[in-house]
Amino acid sequence: MARSRSGPTPAPSTGASRPDAVRRPGGGAPRRSDVRLRVLRLLIALLVVGASAAVSYLVAEQLGLVVTVERRGEPVAPAPQGSGSLDAASGSLAAAGEPGAGGRGTGSGGAGSEDADTDDEAGAQALFAGATGATAEPPPGTPDGAKAGAKTLAAWLAAATADVSSPDSLTVVVNKQRPLAPEDFEPSDLVPVSGSQVRLRAEAAEALADLREAAAKADVPIGVHSAYRSYDEQARTFQGWVDQLGEERATARSARPGHSEHQTGLAVDVVAATGACGTMGCFGKTPQARWLAEHAHEHGWVVRYQKGAEEVTGYDAEPWHLRYVGVEMARLAYESGATSLETMFGLPAAPDY
Repeated sequence: MARSRSGPTPAPSTGASRPDAVRRPGGGAPRRSDVRLRVLRLLIALLVVGASAAVSYLVAEQLGLVVTVERRGEPVAPAPQGSGSLDAASGSLAAAGEPGAGGRGTGSGGAGSEDADTDDEAGAQALFAGATGATAEPPPGTPDGAKAGAKTLAAWLAAATADVSSPDSLTVVVNKQRPLAPEDFEPSDLVPVSGSQVRLRAEAAEALADLREAAAKADVPIGVHSAYRSYDEQARTFQGWVDQLGEERATARSARPGHSEHQTGLAVDVVAATGACGTMGCFGKTPQARWLAEHAHEHGWVVRYQKGAEEVTGYDAEPWHLRYVGVEMARLAYESGATSLETMFGLPAAPDY
């Protein structure tokens, strides 16, 4: 049986939960530049943790940004450079803003903290433009390590600015706390999946065809079990699980209508097309499942419900449930080791309705 994700009378969507806004020295409402820079600062710190000192060079010297990191509005104390933590990243980058280090001073009452705001805003806008396609290339003469870091930074910035709320967005995040709006949403570009009776959104259907072709060449052919489900179809699917398992257990196996990824037209349940296993129940032990875990991202897909992420996603692990997010975001999820879309896009866990 297919496992979906959706709910009858879902709670009104509160939208994507975002980090608390930065409070300006002296109080007052945060300015838009503060919010943008806070996202930028966090992503830069994350990048430095996994990249190299060359990326610090790119960010601190080439871009000249004043960098500090804040968690929920609380400054993170600088730590020694190279300690391998987010705190260390924030400390090493914050040093770029200290007077005498080639940067601008920061902090409460720090010289230039207000005067530098315009320049910081311009730098942030330039980086956001690069992340969204205007340019992703660092300046000439940038070290090779920093160039690679710039591309990673651009990808993280793209994730930070991704549309996770619009139901027709390729990066929409649907879970127990984030119902579709409207709850009876139906994609306008559904097309039949080749060799199947099910439908997906056009881009996802094309990407699935590419994925299946690559899997066949790797001698791990993949079949399609289910894809798009309407609100009403999901209601029937969920009720079937309730009848079989009871309400509490069913919510770990299937989504209430309005909360299902299948309703977006971007999710598909697959099975092994060869071998002894032809169902989803045993799919996790097949060569197909192992191949997908390593190669799905190359075609824009992620394994949405992974083992170990149950408390974040709210569902049992489903190695057969693939979600299309586009090649850029799928590659970022794979390379960063993110085990859920909630983690990658910085959204709260959604273990329950």
